[in-house]
Amino acid sequence: MSGYKIAVVGTTSIVGTRFIELLEKEFVLPINSVKLLASKRSAGK
Repeated sequence: MSGYKIAVVGTTSIVGTRFIELLEKEFVLPINSVKLLASKRSAGK
């Protein structure tokens, strides 16, 4: 089975940042790719 493709929207927010941490440390399903999305206003944060 190939892994899941996951997109995280709002990655510069507190919730988005926490979700990324959970993906890195506690996610047990196979992940093929992760795309991080944020608004233009948040670019570089």
